[in-house]
Amino acid sequence: MGRAFDGIGSDCASAQDGGNRNMSVGDFTGGIIIAAFVAQTAMTSYQAATYVLAANTPPPIEGIGTGPELVAAGDTVLIDWRVIKRTDCPGENSRVWAGAKGFSLHEPLGVTSLPATSKPEFYKVQTKIPEAAPPGVLRLSVQGFYKCPGSEAVDFYLGPVTMEVVE
Repeated sequence: MGRAFDGIGSDCASAQDGGNRNMSVGDFTGGIIIAAFVAQTAMTSYQAATYVLAANTPPPIEGIGTGPELVAAGDTVLIDWRVIKRTDCPGENSRVWAGAKGFSLHEPLGVTSLPATSKPEFYKVQTKIPEAAPPGVLRLSVQGFYKCPGSEAVDFYLGPVTMEVVE
């Protein structure tokens, strides 16, 4: 005579059926729930570790620049940069300008050329103020990325250097 089946876990092995155990829907569902829990816990742990590592890892480059307070469109000026570059990985960067009356200019990307350093270094960089910069506040930043072999690109942003364009 067969056993009654209520759908969830009623097929427990007993001495009467010789210890045979058939897998029930409840066993299968429980296994899936446990596997999903283990996978979710592992993913959460990985994400937490990645976040902590990223939050405690200094950026590949940091810097601040200062320039003359007053400039004229088309002038070439010296920008004093204090920079620490922690990577030798290759990268690209561009000067990005934002100014009065919605002025915006992204210069073409160029190869990064500063050497890696263990402490901040000082650089004087000749910089041409864009000819089309209108009178008013003008901000210069340097934006780019580094890409080490086998890893994702890491973006960076230096600045802004704030100046005022006068006629």
